[in-house]
Amino acid sequence: MSNISPLVTVGVCTYKRPEGIAKCLRSLIDQQTSFPFDIVVTENDASQGSKEIVEQIAYEAKEKGIEIRYYCEPEPNIALARNRCAAECRGEFLAFIDDDEWAQPDWLEKLVEVQREYDADITYGTVVPEYDPGFPEYLKGIRDYQHMFHEGQKLESAASGCTMYRLKCLQYREGPFDLSYGKTGGEDSELAFYLFQIHNILIIKTFKAIAPELQPASRGTCRYYWKRSYRESYIAAKLFNQYYFRMAGLKVNVIHFFSALKGLLINCFKLFVTPRRAFAGIGMSIASMAGIIAFYLGRKNSKHDS
Repeated sequence: MSNISPLVTVGVCTYKRPEGIAKCLRSLIDQQTSFPFDIVVTENDASQGSKEIVEQIAYEAKEKGIEIRYYCEPEPNIALARNRCAAECRGEFLAFIDDDEWAQPDWLEKLVEVQREYDADITYGTVVPEYDPGFPEYLKGIRDYQHMFHEGQKLESAASGCTMYRLKCLQYREGPFDLSYGKTGGEDSELAFYLFQIHNILIIKTFKAIAPELQPASRGTCRYYWKRSYRESYIAAKLFNQYYFRMAGLKVNVIHFFSALKGLLINCFKLFVTPRRAFAGIGMSIASMAGIIAFYLGRKNSKHDS
């Protein structure tokens, strides 16, 4: 084991995905980097079903001079798991990757390269879907929002899968991930909003650091995308209301509502060309509008999907 302090600690939170965490970790120990790094795995499951697999791969990693440390947070709450990774970080930076993703060989090197280029506090990489056989063709790419960004774009928020944080930014508040979002999702976006709005940190988008993400056939249903659109829209409405002045938050949410309405109308016209995909899109737009309305009506958010 190298005695050199790691520049980056990679944090992986896992929940009932033993095959996924194995593939993810093996992609991490095969990273081609010009700097040292270590890995922290936090299992958010009292049964510790992935512990044996993680320990086996930790032995393989040790032979490559990479340390993998395993921890368990038994209470189901993704924010608790992320906070444990942050607490155990030994590097100057903490890079998260999800347990259903795997890193391209230069993923970590590119995150650091872009961070150094912009002196970014958060470097937001790119997740690309990899579809299981049998995944419906008409649903592939239906949630692809990457066209909305460009390389080096400054953002106000970022998700945490495929993302690197400057550690000192995670020390601005205790936690740092908000436990109240830990069972609904959105704990990562909330943290980024907080850091941007309160501490004026720099968030940079990059397409150079890529992590493929498994999209199992079980997700290939309209119902899955409708539920996800509702939940994400609800969380976004909550965040806008929380981090902007109340009327400004309402204005942003109204804009998002009419954007979803526009998407609904566009998909209505597309029904005659691509009926199944357009039907799915109509449902996603309705679900997005419903999520915004539900927030203002005081409805509770739905449980976070795995």
